[in-house]
Amino acid sequence: MASASYLFNHAEAIMDGTSSQAASNWGYNLTPGNPNDTPLRISNYDVRHRINVSMSYQVNVPHVPMTLSLFYNGQSGRPYALTLYSATDINGDGRTSNDLAYIPRSMDEVVVTKGTPEQLASFLALDSCVNEYAGQIMPRNACRQPWTNQVDFKWAAKVPFGTRSVELEFSIYNFLNMFNKDWGNVLYRSNNYNSDIRYDGLTNGKLTYNIASLNPTSGTWTQWYTDDFRSRWQAQFGARFRF
Repeated sequence: MASASYLFNHAEAIMDGTSSQAASNWGYNLTPGNPNDTPLRISNYDVRHRINVSMSYQVNVPHVPMTLSLFYNGQSGRPYALTLYSATDINGDGRTSNDLAYIPRSMDEVVVTKGTPEQLASFLALDSCVNEYAGQIMPRNACRQPWTNQVDFKWAAKVPFGTRSVELEFSIYNFLNMFNKDWGNVLYRSNNYNSDIRYDGLTNGKLTYNIASLNPTSGTWTQWYTDDFRSRWQAQFGARFRF
């Protein structure tokens, strides 16, 4: 037996209301300028594409019916954008945690410190979506974190116990990760944004971007973090007695 489904979702919002306090909802709402007039943009809850496939197979074992099942879930990553963290508050709203990044057309438009312009350009080129907004402030949730894949496995058996039965189940979540540590990984950025670029004011009229957080001395960029818990395979055993 098998089934499959596809979901398409497109959701937009002015403010997603992800915090428990009004001040936090206002202060952490990413904005290109005026936090009291944020534009309608892709919502944090925009799923976009999701594919589900399930399959089950009945194993003919005398007196002990068994079922083997597989379930696949593949879906778009969460939306995200690049932001600037700063002690100087680039848009003057009193908040340093909600400022969306200006993406330069060329490295001549900005001054780069704690690294080189070439290293900043290499970081921005990691996601082709980012450079689509060259020459403008990046919209909130304009890009996507990586697609995720997960396969779950389940074995179930019904064992006779006198006139009753015992139902046994053994499940492995993120099944493929058992065979390869790079399969089934979930990559993400916290809070739907990447704030590794620091804004340090103006230098000769140009935006100054401090890229020390990108670790340019080693030439490695932390574009995504690995969700340690969701990226591991996990097993669960259960038993149910019917009486």
